[in-house]
Amino acid sequence: MEKSADTDKPTNATDCPIFKDRYDDPISYDGNPACIPGVMHEIELHIKRTGQYQLLFEHRAVPLSNGGLAIDQADNISFIEKRYPNAPTYDFDNPCPPTDARLHEYNVMALSSTPRRTIATPTNTPVPKEQSRNYIASEHKVKEQLRSLMGSLAQCFIDRDAAHSIIEDSDGDGFKFLELWRADLKNAKPSDRALVTTKRDNAYTHGFEGELNIDSLNKFIKDFRILERRCPPESRKSDAEMMTLVNTTMLTNDSTRTAFEQLLMLSSPPIDTYDGTLKAARSMLRTRQNYVEMDAAKAKSSQFGGLPALTAAHIAALASISIDASRLPVSDAITMAESIITQNAALAAAVDPSKTVKGGKGKDKGKGKGGKGKGKGGKGKGKGASTATAPAEFVIPRDENGKVSGWTVGMSHCWCKAAGLDDGKHIYEHCKYDENGKLKASSGTAAIAAVAPAAASTDSNQQIAAIAAAAKKYMESQTSSDSTSETLHAKSAVITPPESIDGIMDDAAMTEELSRFWAMSAEQKAGATKVKKPSSQISFPSSYGHWWQSPLSPPLSQDSTGPLAQFLATLLSRK
Repeated sequence: MEKSADTDKPTNATDCPIFKDRYDDPISYDGNPACIPGVMHEIELHIKRTGQYQLLFEHRAVPLSNGGLAIDQADNISFIEKRYPNAPTYDFDNPCPPTDARLHEYNVMALSSTPRRTIATPTNTPVPKEQSRNYIASEHKVKEQLRSLMGSLAQCFIDRDAAHSIIEDSDGDGFKFLELWRADLKNAKPSDRALVTTKRDNAYTHGFEGELNIDSLNKFIKDFRILERRCPPESRKSDAEMMTLVNTTMLTNDSTRTAFEQLLMLSSPPIDTYDGTLKAARSMLRTRQNYVEMDAAKAKSSQFGGLPALTAAHIAALASISIDASRLPVSDAITMAESIITQNAALAAAVDPSKTVKGGKGKDKGKGKGGKGKGKGGKGKGKGASTATAPAEFVIPRDENGKVSGWTVGMSHCWCKAAGLDDGKHIYEHCKYDENGKLKASSGTAAIAAVAPAAASTDSNQQIAAIAAAAKKYMESQTSSDSTSETLHAKSAVITPPESIDGIMDDAAMTEELSRFWAMSAEQKAGATKVKKPSSQISFPSSYGHWWQSPLSPPLSQDSTGPLAQFLATLLSRK
């Protein structure tokens, strides 16, 4: 409602309570006659909530500060104390008339009733002495209250000129003002009625927009009720329609739909009223708001709830793996940051085995303490060995030419990790993907096949050792594929043989194995020459190469025509 200067107010503001709605906002009338029933309904609800003017409407009485009542005349006491049976009752829509008119109305009803009732006779006497503490006959007090009611009704008008025009015709009587105001409803045009209902229906159909929380939901319901109260009571949304409005608001929001639907389905007894639905929605949103405020409180004080706050070290740890701490709940961010800090500390404390210094030995095999241990002669007894921990650092693997030959913990990951293709634990040259994210052509078969020509002129032991060395180098250059990568690969089940087989077979054993092979029939030799082509595996028949073929290797195919297959077939077919 618009504010105005004190000179515009029809009576003193202290004598004129302001009618307010359920949200404690002043009830206002914008001059549209179609809104009169809705505004009147809100005023009636205010009177019932606060009790202001209620006795004036029901009994034409005014409550006093001592607990008594001021009435226009003593005959009104019989109506207030309900001494007349079946006497007419009065309320906001039908205000109580003066006592003389009230007596006349009752006598007319008594004479027309069957059986005829006793009529009430006016006494025109003062208040009985025994009731003087409860009642005082003061018509002046009653008229003052009626004038205050007129002022309260006038303050609902946004257009002050329209309010004063009714005041001039009311003669200071609030009941008369209310009657004249209601009479203006007959001036409402169809367009006036369509306007108030269209605004309300548009808000109902449009629904809620924006971020849904307890405050925004309350504001949405409040704004809708402001539009609703302008409509006549008979045109307002039903309880079921208002419940649908709340359900639609909660179930069309991505953040609340699942939880709210479960709440409705699991509620016992079922929620089937508007007030119950709105209460459930507010309860759920209020709980979420509580969580947000608790996280904010913990972020400001590490003493709140005995839980730590997010420190600068936590933020730095999360930033080291490109995670924004503000996008995570505080508890989750702290847990993740602590894990990162612990892992980094473990890596920093790792000891390079090549830099570990063992306890020294004194002369005559005496064991000393520390790096320069002092012996005590003979089989001297030392004070125990100790190790000196070198500064934590990682050693980059390099070949004999000083070129980086592999990846170790502490080195930067390959670009394929950021792309989500692999774990990135290898150097760029060993990556299985090219610049376009496609798998590179396998070079394992070519690498092993390149050894075959050079090994053809040597004996069987040298040929096998050369092939084993090539296979080992190829397998060491490969990294296992992550099962969660976008591109999945079959994992090889190959047990890499040593570069030299001297440690496994001596000359006598090798001679026995070769003799067994030469003793095979032609059909067995033909079966032994079947090999499989995939570059990720190197397979030999179990009767000959059982010590370097995995039991998980698939059966050897007959259609292999690659260089390696041809070489192995030639090798095994020799006598």
